[in-house]
Amino acid sequence: MSPLLLLLACTPEPADSAAPDAYEPVPYEVPGAEYSAPVFDADAMSTAILDAVAVARTINGAPVLVAYETVMASAQDGCPNYYAYDGNTYWYDQCTTDSGSTFNGYSFYYTYSDYDAGDGNIYNGSQLYGVAQVWDADGHELDVGGSAAELVLTAADGSYTYWYSVVQGSFAWDGAGTEGTWVTPGMAPNLVLTAIDYPEYDGHMFYVSGGVSGLGGTYDTVVFDDLTLYDAGIGGDCPEEPGGTISVRDANGYWFDIFLDGQLETSDNVRDSACDGCAEAWYQGQDLGPVCADFTTLTTWEGTPW
Repeated sequence: MSPLLLLLACTPEPADSAAPDAYEPVPYEVPGAEYSAPVFDADAMSTAILDAVAVARTINGAPVLVAYETVMASAQDGCPNYYAYDGNTYWYDQCTTDSGSTFNGYSFYYTYSDYDAGDGNIYNGSQLYGVAQVWDADGHELDVGGSAAELVLTAADGSYTYWYSVVQGSFAWDGAGTEGTWVTPGMAPNLVLTAIDYPEYDGHMFYVSGGVSGLGGTYDTVVFDDLTLYDAGIGGDCPEEPGGTISVRDANGYWFDIFLDGQLETSDNVRDSACDGCAEAWYQGQDLGPVCADFTTLTTWEGTPW
């Protein structure tokens, strides 16, 4: 819900009358509706941001791809039928196999195993895009409504490893292989995650864009807009604070914006005094005060970023 805009009623003054002694503007309210004024709680907002960062790192494409590969093992020749389009292959069908698995819809699926695109870099991972429902012979159901990807690029010279994950849409699977993950009915995330590891410099970069909702507490939804953090090992001048914007929604539907001071690119210059993990929260052009959080968890991972 967008923030409530207060429209000030104004009565024009008749030409032959004197101006009133005092006039109090009255906010416009929809008859019968109840509104509460936005409340700014810096500590609760900080907690919501940290919770959203932690949750966002668990919402990656891997569980969707595991579920898809599991259910597609029940396919047979001719069910589903595959087609070629613009150099790609996809299935599109409504059919039932001899074993009782049912396919309805379509999907594109690509997998990369030590794939060299010609630049010497090596790609591994999978990508899925489609709108489909699939039931295996035991009645377990997979719902796909969007795109999911989990890719890893290893540089030809071994100087860096790049991770990319995207989940956009609605996915659910009630079979084995995704227990304890976010792949549950009703989840419709929209998240893009990227991370880079430079082992020679012991340096990391992390990027997240998209939203996380259902956090509970005072602020239930957090949206990241190009949240980007570089640590000092790879030339980050502001390793304590990312660049980008965070928008936070409270339970009443009011949105607050936090404009962070860090780098979107390593070439960006940032004042040392601004690199403190704190940034001003704003509501409808009003500066409400600082919100602080420990963002360094974005770049202190080992092995893999999520």
